[in-house]
Amino acid sequence: MKISRRDFIKWMTASATVLGMGKVQLEQATHVLANMDYTPVIWIQAAGCSGCTISFLNMVEKDSDGVPTVDKMLTEHIDLKYHSTLMAAAAKDAMEQANPEVQMIKNNYILIVEGAIPTAQEGIHCIIGEKNHQPWTALQAVRELAADAKHIIAIGTCAAFRGVAGAGSNSTAVRSVEEVLGSGYKSKIVNLPGCPVHPYIIGETIIKLIAGIPVTKDSKNRPLGLYSEKKLHDKVNDINNCPLKGLSKTSKLGVCGNCFDNMGCKGKDDETRSTCYTRYWGIDWNNRKGCFGTGNMCIGCSSSNFPFSKIYN
Repeated sequence: MKISRRDFIKWMTASATVLGMGKVQLEQATHVLANMDYTPVIWIQAAGCSGCTISFLNMVEKDSDGVPTVDKMLTEHIDLKYHSTLMAAAAKDAMEQANPEVQMIKNNYILIVEGAIPTAQEGIHCIIGEKNHQPWTALQAVRELAADAKHIIAIGTCAAFRGVAGAGSNSTAVRSVEEVLGSGYKSKIVNLPGCPVHPYIIGETIIKLIAGIPVTKDSKNRPLGLYSEKKLHDKVNDINNCPLKGLSKTSKLGVCGNCFDNMGCKGKDDETRSTCYTRYWGIDWNNRKGCFGTGNMCIGCSSSNFPFSKIYN
């Protein structure tokens, strides 16, 4: 069922007694609805594992940088028009949600692409729905939706750099978002690599784009500040990026508080420029942060070289 904001306010007024809403609560709700200004978002899932979607849903606590929780993001900041995993609509109704003309949001929405894009045989290896009674491939969707998007976010290493989806023989000719769209879209694209990308990197990027805050990017189109200017193994202002650097080395996984350099840690890779050392995942258990706090080494998942032909030595 489709209902406009105006009709919804009329419905609320007519149903106030049934809903148990007093005059004050009704006026408050009407004021909020009348002043909503959400940024439309169309989120396409291509060749991937949905890990970045799950990461996005893990914004369950307010970040120290002021990034809202996922529920606040969805109810107060963005209008998630289309997301095949999270939306309730299906079939034709779902495809209409991904149509900027139908939604009247041309040139005013953020396109988020999760997963790499198969390009072999005109993209037939990744179909996300139907359009005009014909299969609508991720390749077609990205090209069509990018044209009218205000911003484009490539979420995860697969979307940003091909990643796992494009590893090995790559028989479906998987490409990154930037490779598919070409250099003409570079200014629109923001790459957020990671396997998966950290939830608050997603949230902070969206909030900055909504607020019109300039996003300064490096040569790989990654936002500086969210991705370190130096590789993970280097020092920044005489402080080690890696909290394990300089500690005793180990040759066994699961040993917390030891350096994994002997095991092939990818923190030395020139493209491993993440902020894992400042943003922890989940519960900060005894101040153990990210992969380092689980007794594991860096596998370089934010690197444009990921996945490496060999992870462990």
